[in-house]
Order: sequence, then C-alpha cells, then structure tokens
Amino acid sequence: MRILFIAHHFPPYNTIGALRCGKTARWLLNLGQDIRVITAKNQPLPKTLPLEIPNDRVYYCATVNLSRPAEIIMGGRQRLSVAGFEPAGPWRSITKRLKPVYTNCCHVPDPQVGWVPFAIKTSIQVARNWKPDLILASATPFSGLLVAHIVSKVVKVPWVAEFRDLWCDNPYYPYSGLRKMIDRQIEKAVLRSVSGCITVSEPLAATLRHLSNVPVTVVPNAIDDDVWPNVVSHTGQSDVLRIVHTGTLIRGKRDPRILFEAVKRLDAEGTISRVEFYGRNLQSSEHLARELQVEHLVLFSTFVSYEESLRLQRGADVLLLLLWDDPREQGTTTGKLFEYLGARRPILMIGPRTSAAAAIIQSREVGVVCNSTEEVYDNVSKWASEKRCKGQIEDLDKSRTLGMSRRDSIAKLLNYIEHIGYATRSTLASQ
Repeated sequence: MRILFIAHHFPPYNTIGALRCGKTARWLLNLGQDIRVITAKNQPLPKTLPLEIPNDRVYYCATVNLSRPAEIIMGGRQRLSVAGFEPAGPWRSITKRLKPVYTNCCHVPDPQVGWVPFAIKTSIQVARNWKPDLILASATPFSGLLVAHIVSKVVKVPWVAEFRDLWCDNPYYPYSGLRKMIDRQIEKAVLRSVSGCITVSEPLAATLRHLSNVPVTVVPNAIDDDVWPNVVSHTGQSDVLRIVHTGTLIRGKRDPRILFEAVKRLDAEGTISRVEFYGRNLQSSEHLARELQVEHLVLFSTFVSYEESLRLQRGADVLLLLLWDDPREQGTTTGKLFEYLGARRPILMIGPRTSAAAAIIQSREVGVVCNSTEEVYDNVSKWASEKRCKGQIEDLDKSRTLGMSRRDSIAKLLNYIEHIGYATRSTLASQ
C-alpha cells in the first residue's frame, strides 16, 4: 500500500508528537508499506530525534514563521526551544497583552499554518508522480489536516485523520470563544471530507464519533521495546529517592503543588527525596517551589535529548506523570506515559482517577494515582522506605506491559487504514 503521510511534527525535531509520527513511519515501512512523508523544516525545536527511515522518503517543506516577531522580542528561537523562556520587566507585560490578540488573528488554525501552502504544493507534486493509495495526516498541529483535506480533493485520494489530541474539544484549547467558532467551522469542513479517524483513547474516540459520520478507531500510544535494552541509566545517591519528570509542563493545569507539599513534610521528618524536572515551561513550577520553600528538594533542568530523557527515566526511582485533575482530561494518554511504561519504573500519577491514563496505571499495576497531599505523602514514604531497606526500587515486571508494543499498535493502525482504503475504493468503483 502506498501511503502519503502528512505530519508537521517529525524527526529530527524533538517533541512527543514527532516521536509517535517517526515511529509510525518506520513501522509502516518495516511492515512492507511504501511511504512518503510530508513535513516542515526549520522548526523551533531541538534536532535530537533520530530519523529512522531513509531520508529520500521525507520531504521537508518550507514554512513562513508567523511567530518570528515574538521570538525576536523573547530572546530568539534557540532560547525559546531549549528553555521555554519568558521575557522579564516591561516586555512581559506588553507581550501578555498582545499575545492573545496576535494568536487569535494570525494562528488560524494554529501557529504552524505558515507551512500549509508549501505542504499542499509538495504533497500534490508527490501524489501526482507517485500515486498514493491513501493519505494519512497526523495532528497536532491541525494545519496538517487542512493540508490533507485540500490535497485529497485535488488528487482524488481518500484520507484518514489521526487526532493525537482533540481540536476544538481539547481541554487545553488556547483561543477565545469567537476564535473557537471559526475553528469549529474549519474542523467540520475537514471532517466532511475524511474517510476515517484515528485517536489514542476511547473517550477521545467517542467525541470524534459525535462530530463525524466516519469509522473511528483507537490506536493507542505504545512502548518502543527495541530502544530500552541499549539505555544506560543515570543512577543517583543510594539514600535519595529520585522522582523524575521529563517533558513539558502546562501552567495552572498540570500542577506539582501536592507533591511539593508532601516532600516538604517528608523532609521535615528526615526522609530524603528529590524531585527532578527536565523539559520546557518550568517557570511556574520554579515559582511554586520557592513559594513552598522546597527549592533544596527540587531540581529544574532545561530540555534534554530523547536519548538523555530515556536514560533519566530508566535511572529514576519513581517517574512523575502530571495531568490536570479535570473531567476534560479524561481521554488523555500521553506518549510520555508509554515511555515511562517502557522504563519499567513505578509511576506516580497526579491527576483524575477516572481518566484513561489512570485506568492503564491501575489495571496494569504499574504505579499509583493520587490527587491529595496525603496520598502522595503515603506513597512516597513507602517508596523511600523500600529504597532504604533494599538500596533500590525494583523494576516492574515486563509482563505488565504485554500487548503495548509499537509493533502491536502499528499493526492495528495498518489493518484499519487498509480497510478504509479498500472500502473507499469499492465505493468509488460502484459509483
């Protein structure tokens, strides 16, 4: 099967979406599919993810960076990509006022919209010369779905949309009510042309079924079993319980307050623990650590490479997963959770007990789900006691993650898109 894969986030640019898209392309190729990838170059992200398919199968399109003025004001693209930098002094007040106006007007449907005309042109050229059987487009960003919507109409090839996150129903939707009305109309138009939808959890699938009249299936994130045997972990002091978080934080929603309160209480009782954050957008948590006077118990570090994040996860005593304790977070099952599962270290999740992520953690018995200081205190205290007695926290048994490999996940995806492609071709042939 020939698959034209439209994915703005793609290696070597390091973000969790690029990791899934890169692995999807690799495994589709491994499973005998012919694939071409349309993506964007010059992204404001570290170029630290390995490209796992031949370079001649990937088309890196030009893009117009609509965020360039803001990047200049805020210290440059490199500074933003590494640290999630925020300006200080008067610039902070000015940017806080202007940002909503600018983004609501210019970032339609998202900040990456500047790649759309180039991606459409390249996709049409590739499709006409190569003649794909199906177009697969992965979002976020949702501008990639807009590209697929237009290209599909021009070259008369069916397409499937992958929603790693929801669009207008996303709990972290960042724009105004008026802007949401505009995005909803774009979303409806896109969904009218799609032949099928893929998403990562059943709650998200239920929303998509309500929005569209096409088959929707769940292809969850997955564990990359092949990467872990080569990971040499970072190990810490034997008497310190290391709780590690890797990735981006979301201010005001994924909040470590109850963890900080728990480790402060444990510290006062003589239990030694340390919370380590590696990633972007850490400023609000740094402020919180100072407010609660736990700076000596918390380490903040800038964004690290994919390989380094795996080493940090493997060497942790406990891995921290922060989700927003809100009903709108029910369907979230981040790629980060599956990295944690691959690391085989116990997971401390702070967030909603009834979420899809909590269900995985609890049913697989790979950690605990907490939403109070007391619960966090009790569980961290138990882990600290285990480390004092044994010198380490034991690895989770591999049997707890059976059936969650990337190969299993992509096989399900491939079965679905082959069915969609066959059904669509049959419909066209009968008309």
